[in-house]
Amino acid sequence: MVNLVDKEKLLDSIKQVRDDHSNVNWVVLGHQDDSPENLHLVGLGSNGLEEMKNSFSDEKVQYGLLRVTTKVDLSETVKFVYIYNLGSNVKFMLKGRIGVVKGEIQKYFQPWHVAFEIETSSEISEQDIERKVKEAAGTFDNVKNTDYIIGRQERGYTTHSQNKEKEKNSKSTFETKTNTIPNSTVNKNPQVSKQATGVKFGDSLIQCIQEVRDDKSDTIWMVGSYENDDIKNPVVLVGSGKGGYKEFSEFFKPESLSYVFLRVIDKVDGNATRKFVLVNWVGENVSMMKKAKVSTNKGEVNEKFSPFHVDFTISEKKEINDDIILAKVQAYSGSKSFVKEKSYF
Repeated sequence: MVNLVDKEKLLDSIKQVRDDHSNVNWVVLGHQDDSPENLHLVGLGSNGLEEMKNSFSDEKVQYGLLRVTTKVDLSETVKFVYIYNLGSNVKFMLKGRIGVVKGEIQKYFQPWHVAFEIETSSEISEQDIERKVKEAAGTFDNVKNTDYIIGRQERGYTTHSQNKEKEKNSKSTFETKTNTIPNSTVNKNPQVSKQATGVKFGDSLIQCIQEVRDDKSDTIWMVGSYENDDIKNPVVLVGSGKGGYKEFSEFFKPESLSYVFLRVIDKVDGNATRKFVLVNWVGENVSMMKKAKVSTNKGEVNEKFSPFHVDFTISEKKEINDDIILAKVQAYSGSKSFVKEKSYF
């Protein structure tokens, strides 16, 4: 249970950021005395990202909300950016302890349009945010550019907020055929791409990522896991298919760390747009130490799957389904009226 230090002031600060008539356009919260249970106000201001970055510390775990204005289809729209600062100098054990309450804290910032995870303030810029917002709104077409990375790419944010109006006019299309990779194939000396970084990826996994990106391919999802559930081993392909959540969730094991890459077709007012989704599965039986160690791989993992539009980090199957995935895709392309819907205030 998270305790909000000076709760009224803290919640009012978030309210001000969400108020279009307020000069305050950013707020940063953090853990008082590095206590996972105590959340306090670190700073707020009215001069945008560059001012906000002064409140981020490499020694702290912090949470920020930023209001920006951008043009989408010639209309001025308000967008909200969630920034999770996992300071580069924060110790592994503290990361693990704070990670337990991260989901509870994020609820105070929902909904948002785009999210970033950083380890130092230099990893995010106004250009990064502008580009990401345009991608989310479908006005920036670079989803085939697999060399593009946004800083230390955004990681794992789950929201159940839904755009009701868009849901009425939207649907996702999932076929029903699974291509399961037998264990004997997965675990028997898979070929691995040569890389200078710490994480290795099987050649078949890399090829399957491209299949998911290919509109002409029937494969719309793939699952990769650490070989033999050992994070020192490569991430290898364990399955792919043409259906949706019901199929790929079969690969979610309590003792495993897995990555799902998914292509979704979102139809809004008759216009079809493709979106890419990354799901990080962290099994409930994975040890805290293992979770802390694998967190150092996230930058490289996200780079391999980049670019994608939205992502999730989950530990239970019930946390997502096809509807929740589509709802988050819609939220990232949401209207100004939608983002003003709040249940917390």
